[in-house]
Amino acid sequence: MPSKLTKVALVVGSVLGVAMSSMASAQAEVISMPSHEKSFASPIGGDIMVGSRDETINRIAPLNMVGTTREAFVTTTAYGQINAAATGKLKVGYHVGCAVTIGTGTLGATPDLIIPIPLNGPNGPNGPVGPNGPNGNNYPNQPNFPNFPNYPNRPNWPNWPNANWNNGNGGNGNGNNGNGNNGNGNNVNNVPILVNPNPVVTLNLQAGEVAEVELAEKEMIPGKLIQIVVRDFHIKVDTCTGPVTLRQFAYVYATSPEVDDSGAVFGDPTWL
Repeated sequence: MPSKLTKVALVVGSVLGVAMSSMASAQAEVISMPSHEKSFASPIGGDIMVGSRDETINRIAPLNMVGTTREAFVTTTAYGQINAAATGKLKVGYHVGCAVTIGTGTLGATPDLIIPIPLNGPNGPNGPVGPNGPNGNNYPNQPNFPNFPNYPNRPNWPNWPNANWNNGNGGNGNGNNGNGNNGNGNNVNNVPILVNPNPVVTLNLQAGEVAEVELAEKEMIPGKLIQIVVRDFHIKVDTCTGPVTLRQFAYVYATSPEVDDSGAVFGDPTWL
């Protein structure tokens, strides 16, 4: 049966193995994403349009070489137009989702103290109160001692000082682990105490979440095509085990004295 230390090592090894396999799959790779565009009739009068194009995602191996970190460089062009008597803003960014977040961990121990009982010690099986000791049921040839359990004045039994008691010949049945009344043999008080540390590693895994990463925004001019060009924007996700998903967004907000309006397009999701 594996020890607790072995079990901990297996658990930690499994977590690290998953992390390293994720890291191995995150080699440099550039993918091109499809374009998206939408137009909306606006109650402001006229219409508003929003879109994105030329999106590429360059997946790269993390600098720290840890599988729970993901990195990518993203490039994209977002654009929009308000064909109405209104002002507004164009905003572009990414939604980043992590399946499982690794929170703060702890490393500790729940030690066990193991105190061995010597065979010949006071509480051992061969000691005075043990089953094999002078007072026990299994003492050699006990059935041949007349009325041994009830024998009066047992400490004065003939030759009792020579009885084998506590790894020595105890004097008067009370020898202190040695010969004679005072005893000079092995001292059971020097028996070493063993410690099993029982190490414990705790990882606080939390449900994944989705974060919004804004790349840029720009004021819009009525009737003009407004663009935001982003090249090699660095996206980094830490302490995430399992898939990391990216999805681009582009928003147009239009504002007039009477109406606030908006529109959006979303890119295709992809993983890091």
